[in-house]
Amino acid sequence: MSLNGKKSESVHFGVRSFSFDAENGFILNGKKVLLNGACVHHDDGAIGAMAFDAAEIRKVRLMKDAGFNLIRTSHNPTTRAFLDACDSIGMLVIGEAFDGWRTQKTAHDYSELIDSCYREDIHAMVLRDRNHPSIISWSIGKEVIERKEIRVVHTAKLLKNAILECDATRPVTEAAIPCNVTITGGATLMAAASADLKDTEPYTTPRVTTWKGRAIIVIRSGNKAGTAKVSVKGGNLAVMASVKEE
Repeated sequence: MSLNGKKSESVHFGVRSFSFDAENGFILNGKKVLLNGACVHHDDGAIGAMAFDAAEIRKVRLMKDAGFNLIRTSHNPTTRAFLDACDSIGMLVIGEAFDGWRTQKTAHDYSELIDSCYREDIHAMVLRDRNHPSIISWSIGKEVIERKEIRVVHTAKLLKNAILECDATRPVTEAAIPCNVTITGGATLMAAASADLKDTEPYTTPRVTTWKGRAIIVIRSGNKAGTAKVSVKGGNLAVMASVKEE
């Protein structure tokens, strides 16, 4: 497509405003919204891992009808059809780039490529998807096995900075594994929080606490009363974690 002899491109986009506030939680277009999210993997059940537009749209619709308003794309960039459906149906998205980082989980996984490919791959994801209004945050990982090692701080900085090079308008987070351990994430990963939850309410009910003016959201999983304790140490971003009872 050209205009006056110059190449041009047609881009679909949406307009919205949002913010995360320690006092009010998540604000979307000026209104407080309680996030009820789930992680959704790339496959479409019996159809398999190949993406079909109709199946992707159906998947978003099923999640919306089930009461969810947020999806984290586990654990890799999703399809254009999926994000288009989220834009049109009204589903918020945390776009996730990776699963694990440098510690190998299976033979010949991304741990062999992360140093040479992370920046190119992150840029490809963010540049392709940043015009989708459904995306409210980027995630740089989930099942990071080496999270208790000091090198995780360096890796997190590299991944976060690669995102910010293309999009500085959205927060960057990481989905933590339920470990029941102290998680050290460093200055670019997580905000410090300590939550000791003792009640009989559903574990899926988010609890919000604050640390130095930052909102910390803790969601406990399980089906019976108990005590869940999380100690997340580090820097300047909130963490959303599923925590099993001790």
